[in-house]
Amino acid sequence: MLIDDQETIYPYHEQITYVPKRDCQKKFNIYLLYPHRPKNLSSNYSVRIDIFNKDSLTYWASWHLLIPFQFLPV
Repeated sequence: MLIDDQETIYPYHEQITYVPKRDCQKKFNIYLLYPHRPKNLSSNYSVRIDIFNKDSLTYWASWHLLIPFQFLPV
């Protein structure tokens, strides 16, 4: 999920069902789009990755990754 510095979550997201036997060596490329073009350079953006158990949908963990440079695409 793409998040701005106001903790606004934008509706652009991806879902991956990871199967270790099939996807262990696989690289995933995901494109999260900014909601407005051009992007707001006064905002800081980050990406949040949430992990859930596939069968029970139990929450396992989250990663909150800052985008350190405004010129990087997301």
